[in-house]
Amino acid sequence: MLSKVGRYKDIVIYRIWAQLKSEARQYYLGYLWFALEPMLMTGIFFLVFGFLLGTRSPEYLWFLITGMITWQWFETALNEGMLGIKFKLHILSQMPLPKYLFPVVNVGAATWKFLCVLAVILVANAIWWKGICIYWLMLPVIMLVQLGIIIGLSWLLAVATSYSEDTIKITQAVLRLLFYLSGVFFASDRVPVELQGVFWMNPMAVLMQGYRDILLYQQPPDLPSLAYAGLWALSLMVAGFALCKHIDKRLMKEVVA
Repeated sequence: MLSKVGRYKDIVIYRIWAQLKSEARQYYLGYLWFALEPMLMTGIFFLVFGFLLGTRSPEYLWFLITGMITWQWFETALNEGMLGIKFKLHILSQMPLPKYLFPVVNVGAATWKFLCVLAVILVANAIWWKGICIYWLMLPVIMLVQLGIIIGLSWLLAVATSYSEDTIKITQAVLRLLFYLSGVFFASDRVPVELQGVFWMNPMAVLMQGYRDILLYQQPPDLPSLAYAGLWALSLMVAGFALCKHIDKRLMKEVVA
């Protein structure tokens, strides 16, 4: 699977940079919006939830920032990734490229934006909050697991969206629900005991807690929970890649026709 995607890495990298440049040219502030947008959203939610919940402490601000950037990467990349095939049918009709490449390009562009934001957060964290710790070395592991979940879901949803645009509306509704149920605004200990098992079934809640363990509490993430999220990533990538390969040759005939 990875070797097949790797064969087209030059095309993928070129398309990612072309997409980023195209987006940046649309705005006066250009590339700065990659970092400003999630920061503005975090500020809005901090003001709203900070005053409503009475938790305006610096710790809650970092708690919220970590949750917001984690979720925004997931939501943005998934929303763009599932459109990767549908909106590139004109290219696919002219160039016989594998269908699975285009969701990866969209996810790659969203991931680069996330990395820009994360770099700012890490510098700010090191200077004004907890400082650098050895467990930062585990951040790439959590990020790779989250990236695997995003790519796997993007492949599955990109195929579904190609056949029916209703998938977009359904996915956006589900994402909005998960946004409020994944612990972006609240700690896991505020979840009722009888719902703890259901809460931790959500791999995004697991990953969000992993980021917070490292950046806020300077402790390692829970490895069994991280392995559970990794199993989700592997399963989704295998299923998504298999589906893309299965419909690769017939999708154009069935969708365009």
